[in-house]
Amino acid sequence: MTKDDEFSVPDGVGPHEERELEMLLAGSKPLAMFSDEKAWGFDFGEVRFDKHVESGELVKASEMGEPGKDGIALRRVYYARPEAAWRIPVLQALIREPYPRDADEAAAVEELTGKLLGYSDQEIQAFLRWRGCSQERLQPGK
Repeated sequence: MTKDDEFSVPDGVGPHEERELEMLLAGSKPLAMFSDEKAWGFDFGEVRFDKHVESGELVKASEMGEPGKDGIALRRVYYARPEAAWRIPVLQALIREPYPRDADEAAAVEELTGKLLGYSDQEIQAFLRWRGCSQERLQPGK
């Protein structure tokens, strides 16, 4: 997998980019998460989301992650529907767990992350296949 392939998502694997706000407001997505690092200059439209936080339609949380081996710390911003605000601390706890994880644990974390973010089971399974995560432990009855 090349670096470009790492960011090229195949068909059937989300992502919800460019649609998160619309999906949150429509109730079809309970939680959105954005990561940013100042050197990237990434702008996901925080001002647009914050208008809905001010009106009470959405809840917001943000945090700075610990710097990685490269010394860069990511800022994470979370937006949730008020009734789904409980998902924010759950996702934060998952993200804070140290890596590396074994393949089964990584797959379980990716699966739970996808569920928290509102991806369908089909999208989550497609993502796990794309990432090469073990499927055996995720099959019903296993």
